[in-house]
Amino acid sequence: MKALKFLREVKSEAKKVTWANFAQTRMLTIIVTIISVLIALYLLLVDNLLQAAIDFFVKF
Repeated sequence: MKALKFLREVKSEAKKVTWANFAQTRMLTIIVTIISVLIALYLLLVDNLLQAAIDFFVKF
C-alpha cells in the first residue's frame, strides 16, 4: 500500500511542475550542444598538445 501512496504523491507533484515550452527546450538543447562541442574541441586540443609534448621528450 505504501507503494501506491508513493505513486499517487509522485503523480500529484508532477502536475505541480512548470514544464519548459518547446521554444525553451529547443534553445537549451542548442546551447548544451554548442557547449559540448566547444568542450570536446578544447579537450582535443589539449590532448594533442600533451601528446606532442610527450613525443618530443621521449624522442629527445
